[in-house]
Amino acid sequence: EGYTAGRSDRYRAAYNLGLEHPTLGAGLAAFPGLSLGTYPHNFFLEVFSEGGLMGLTVLLPMSFLFFLRLWALRGHWDGATLAAAVFTFGAMQFSGDLYDSRGLFVFMALALLPKESGLA
Repeated sequence: EGYTAGRSDRYRAAYNLGLEHPTLGAGLAAFPGLSLGTYPHNFFLEVFSEGGLMGLTVLLPMSFLFFLRLWALRGHWDGATLAAAVFTFGAMQFSGDLYDSRGLFVFMALALLPKESGLA
């Protein structure tokens, strides 16, 4: 058994909270509000526990489109920007909350801009 810094307990608590409130979740900041910890330490579990299936319905297609767009623009992104986007997404799976993840939303918005805009 490895060291998880208590994350497996938080993952389980977030998952169970999402199951208790499956449609709309328990509400923003419900995790700390219910004394389950500061945050679940996983982006998708936080969205599920606090936003329910409705939150995941928005997040999952957006994430899929983001990675699809990254793939389509793979020759147009500079290495540092691409590395920052991938690193941010990976880090969101183990630490940080929705507020800490705001950088990824910027990358997602940029990736979804048309190529003609010159910004992506």
